[in-house]
Amino acid sequence: MFRLKWNNDTIFCTKGRHYSREFPVKYIPRNISKNLENEAAPLRTRYLEKRHNSPESLLGANSKNHDAFVTPEVEEERDFMAETDNPVEMPQGIQSGRCQQDVEKSAIELLAARAFTAMELKKKLQGKKYPVEAVDAVIADFQSRGLINDVLYAEAYSRSRWSSSSWGPRRIRQALFKKGISSEDAEKAITQVFKNDEDGEDQDSGFAMSKLSMDQLCVQASKQWQRSHSASHEIRKMRMVRWLQYRGFNWSVIKHILNKLESGT
Repeated sequence: MFRLKWNNDTIFCTKGRHYSREFPVKYIPRNISKNLENEAAPLRTRYLEKRHNSPESLLGANSKNHDAFVTPEVEEERDFMAETDNPVEMPQGIQSGRCQQDVEKSAIELLAARAFTAMELKKKLQGKKYPVEAVDAVIADFQSRGLINDVLYAEAYSRSRWSSSSWGPRRIRQALFKKGISSEDAEKAITQVFKNDEDGEDQDSGFAMSKLSMDQLCVQASKQWQRSHSASHEIRKMRMVRWLQYRGFNWSVIKHILNKLESGT
């Protein structure tokens, strides 16, 4: 047995054993311990240490000599990344052409569903965030090609409201103005609908309606008159006046219809 000094401790060793002490001692080589510590370190920490110890980082404040460590390959890679970050912009003519094609496609899809006036279609397209210049160009092109016709739209709309809902000239005119129809086109459409009697004879100049239109209105008014047969005469009369006024007929037409209903003719 012999004695060794180790870190202010005494270690007794025998010939048959490597070490002898009160507790077992495990010998770890110094190089292995460093490797274990490196493996246990996080990957990001080792990456930062490697980057910190790189030649570029060692330059520090002496950044003027930074280009001395940049190789041609690194410069090419930087140039490529700069071009990727700043994509090449398309010419203005190509962009406007594609935008106008998108506007035309959206306009055709809208017109395939139902008819629109020029103002209605313009509002729809502007609601899709298209440029105003492209929308105006498409609207003008469609009008020249006959795809948008406010005159035909006004006539068809007036005839539909008159036949289905018994609307009068005043209410139809207001609805057409809201849709962007000019006063001239609206008057033409109303004239075509309410003054289209074959004989060309009006009941009165104040009616602004043909005899055929007045007869059709009398039929619709008589149906409303019969629905309130249980009410008093004055209530029936008030209800009929409100019904005719709401549909946009003037007082001369209302008075003529009331006289016919009261007389039973």
